[in-house]
Amino acid sequence: MALSDKFAGLRSYVVGKLGALSNSKDFITSVKDKLVTEKDNLAKAAMINFLAKTKDADNYNVFANNINSKSYSVAGAALEGLIALENSEAYAMAKKYGVGAKGALAAAAGKAIASKGNEADYDYMVKQVNEAALSQSSFEIMNSFSKYLAKLKNVEVIKKGIDAVFGFRKKIPAEYHGQVDPFFKSAFKPIIDAHKDAVETYITDSFK
Repeated sequence: MALSDKFAGLRSYVVGKLGALSNSKDFITSVKDKLVTEKDNLAKAAMINFLAKTKDADNYNVFANNINSKSYSVAGAALEGLIALENSEAYAMAKKYGVGAKGALAAAAGKAIASKGNEADYDYMVKQVNEAALSQSSFEIMNSFSKYLAKLKNVEVIKKGIDAVFGFRKKIPAEYHGQVDPFFKSAFKPIIDAHKDAVETYITDSFK
């Protein structure tokens, strides 16, 4: 009943809450049926995100048909779906639709490229970091970018990437650094694990 409520916020809320508790076929069918007529982008994104978490290949068309949505929330959820399916198209779609994107789509694109990308993707990835505003999705971008840097071989490029992440940290008022620094230290861990001798001191000194 709540999936058909007139308030989009409730529809979105219910999908998020019940979706975390149930993968029943009846609930999945209800979500897919409602998705066909859903007009609110945030509610639609919530429904697609739920379907993405099921990792069911039968939902491929849902993701493919929504990847070019004008809503970053909807397109981002669709790309998350392709990533969850480990679909080979996710990387290509991220490169195609992620350029200039914001919010959920930018975060999902960063995640896809961090997973499959290589040195040639550095300019794209660092541009995301440099242009990131203060938002939850931007923290997801930082996390993906750090995992991407861990895969690279050129230490000087890695250090430039680390500088870019610290540039984002500087956008956060200094009085909040104590609250957010555990996140950054956790994000940098894959880089330290991969290139300990080359970057650990560099990262530690950058926090000072």
